Amino acid sequence: MGINVLKEIIRALEGGRGAALAAVIESGGSSPAKPGALMAVFEDGGICGTVGGGAAEGDIIGRCAEAIRDGKGFLFEYDLSPAGEPGGACGGWIKGSVQVFPARKRLLIFGGGHIAQRLAPLADGLGFDVAVADDRDEFKSRFEGARYIACRPGDIAKHYAIGPDTFIVIVTRGHAADLEALITVAGSDAAYIGMVGSAAKTGEVFASAAAAGVPARALSAVYAPIGLDIADNSPGEIAVSIISEILLIKNGRRLGHMRDNQKDNQIKYTGNGGRDV
Repeated sequence: MGINVLKEIIRALEGGRGAALAAVIESGGSSPAKPGALMAVFEDGGICGTVGGGAAEGDIIGRCAEAIRDGKGFLFEYDLSPAGEPGGACGGWIKGSVQVFPARKRLLIFGGGHIAQRLAPLADGLGFDVAVADDRDEFKSRFEGARYIACRPGDIAKHYAIGPDTFIVIVTRGHAADLEALITVAGSDAAYIGMVGSAAKTGEVFASAAAAGVPARALSAVYAPIGLDIADNSPGEIAVSIISEILLIKNGRRLGHMRDNQKDNQIKYTGNGGRDV
């Protein structure tokens, strides 16, 4: 049972769902849960495994839901006697811990070209779960550390579930593939959709998407041309401008120099004199 619980946590994280793992460390008396008993609680309310059942398990499940939201684990101890809290009939006791596994934000990149090859490692280094979708299977070796999906943009749903934790970047090798990707993902519940290109090219692709039935509201939510206005025309700097825009959206920040925003941010440095160590 324990290995199944761990497998389900891995599956949840790969699918963009956070989870908490409750583990019994000590038990005594006639407790039904023995040391090593595991239970996973997922952010969508699902559970797998058990730490003994009853009122104590129900309380742990509720506390796990809060822990996933807060990102903090906790220790637990329950008296399972009738006089205990929250009470029980077995007469034993359990002690244990809960560890939280927050879902990684996911980045889906359409296109395997120069910008994508620079963007993928940047995002991976920032903790994103990166996937690259391109129909050229031979590009897979260029994306170590990223999941590579060899498919057309229109077939992405067969391989990847887009959700509110997904940030999408469209940087394919041509207008047709950009349009296909845009039609496929516009209007989804993704956290961010951005598409590379000049203002003129963006206008053409948007017009074609509208003609194909994509609602104006869905198109207005797309960041195009993509990125912050900080880069030259090199793929490396464009990649930095894209990930900067994504971080701006993800963290709910606003543009500005930290020097100018210091009163608002009130950043505190401890122990290193403000240096990166």
